Amino acid sequence: MKHILYSLFALASVSVVANEESCNTDCCKEESCFSCLQVCSDKTSIEARVSYEAFASDDLKNAYDSGAANYGITAAVPLMWYDLNLWLGVDYLYASGHVSDVSTNIRIIPGTVGLKYMRPVCHFVPYLGAGLKWFWVDVHNHGAGFKSHFRRNAPGGVVEAGSQYVFDSGFLVDLFVNYSFATINGPKSTIPSISSSNLNVAAWNVGGAIGYRF
Repeated sequence: MKHILYSLFALASVSVVANEESCNTDCCKEESCFSCLQVCSDKTSIEARVSYEAFASDDLKNAYDSGAANYGITAAVPLMWYDLNLWLGVDYLYASGHVSDVSTNIRIIPGTVGLKYMRPVCHFVPYLGAGLKWFWVDVHNHGAGFKSHFRRNAPGGVVEAGSQYVFDSGFLVDLFVNYSFATINGPKSTIPSISSSNLNVAAWNVGGAIGYRF
């Protein structure tokens, strides 16, 4: 009986080693996609993103229409716990508009630090994320006979859902949606027509990305 058990254990060990070698060599291909989930999870991804940022606050809608293009770079670095990844990113948004006879433009540059739960299923990597954002906001107003400049930064947050599709080469495409929020404290003249001393920069983002997973 002991000889049989030792033989089975040795056979299982050889099978596991062979399977791990196959997973490392041929990660996430159809014939091994389910047995290679954990191996495939141990991958860092970097993306260049483009999205449409739809402003959620009336303050920004009134001054800058409904939204603007958002450009970003993001990375997901695997941790050692339950498919969790460290989420790092930075975005850039520029929008311009008019209120009455005053022109105004705004730059928003938020940095992100958070966590993403990423669970590969064959070539797809669906994920959910949540994190902290630090917003840098720069506003310029130009009117008849005056100019004003407002620059502030403040903490906020973000939640996101999406899915990557990873090709055998490691290149990927990503579709995502997120909601970010923050309130910037400032003077009442931050943007023409805004009566509050606080600027709400909450927004929805829907977009796509290309990147590499390695």
